[in-house]
Amino acid sequence: MTKEIVDWVDKKRIYTQTGPRKEIPKGQEISEYKQSVHTWIINDEDKFLMQKRAVTKKHFPNKWSQTGGGIMHNETSIDAVIRECYEELGINVNPEYLELKLSFQREFDYVDVYILYQDINIADIVYQESEVSDAKYFTKEEIEDMIKNDELASSVAAYFGMLLLCIDKTFDTHYIKVLKRPQKNSI
Repeated sequence: MTKEIVDWVDKKRIYTQTGPRKEIPKGQEISEYKQSVHTWIINDEDKFLMQKRAVTKKHFPNKWSQTGGGIMHNETSIDAVIRECYEELGINVNPEYLELKLSFQREFDYVDVYILYQDINIADIVYQESEVSDAKYFTKEEIEDMIKNDELASSVAAYFGMLLLCIDKTFDTHYIKVLKRPQKNSI
């Protein structure tokens, strides 16, 4: 297997060098970060297309997740979304249906989170067997139950509520605890 070549960035997400993608040991202090994409596919019924990670995956085997992966050398994050959706599920993405919703830093990488508003027929999906073992549509409530039952990759479960806020642009106290400040006495 050939090494994947990526563009590494610093803490300000400024390009530092091009080199092989590598695993960074937990706890090791780092000065460079990989870049990744997560793609949440939503159909006309407002259901999310999730994929089950292959049992042989090193991270989160047999857990449900969104589609995604690393951004390769000279790729934009949109290029990576298109490539990953095709590689993992055989889906041809129409970039006009993509919206960037979140961008955040994790311990070892920066992640751009996209929504793809596109109806995908489950019967047309072609799994990349080394990555994916199944794919299904789920409602928001079903995904929330999957989080409670530890069926979802924890890296995804950690921000699902924030993603929902970005999709509908309303603040729901189910996901955000509102701090109530004491009212000042009026004089």
